[in-house]
Amino acid sequence: MEDYFKIKDRVKEINKLSESDEKTFQDFYKKNLEICVPKLLNSELEKEAIYVLRDLNEVYKTRDLKKIKFIWENLKSGLILNSTSRNLESNNKEGLRVEIVKIESKIDEIEQEIEIIESNKMFLFIKDINLNDYFDEVEIELEEEKKGAWKRLSYF
Repeated sequence: MEDYFKIKDRVKEINKLSESDEKTFQDFYKKNLEICVPKLLNSELEKEAIYVLRDLNEVYKTRDLKKIKFIWENLKSGLILNSTSRNLESNNKEGLRVEIVKIESKIDEIEQEIEIIESNKMFLFIKDINLNDYFDEVEIELEEEKKGAWKRLSYF
């Protein structure tokens, strides 16, 4: 058993990270944890998430940046914890914030388009037309045209 701990300590020394790599490691670690919270997953995925969390704990202890990136890529691509009910982009806090910003931006764009349309002369002209009166007039004209057509037809 002592050999096991010696090997683990040796792996820690080998995988000692620079400051920037440590930050990257922490970022990937947090992303992985957000996806693997068993309480947020259905029962089928919960068991798999527990295994992934065990792997993450081991990777955390050894500070293996390659392995943590590998786990993230597998989670993101759906090779691990593949669920149609969980969208990695929208089911975490940061992803939801990004979606909110996108939606707010789209709302602003649409509001600007509406303002442009409402200030357009053609829109204002059409808006002021009483369509009921217009269609009543067209109906009367068509009725008169129909009567004229029947009269012309009756001469034959």
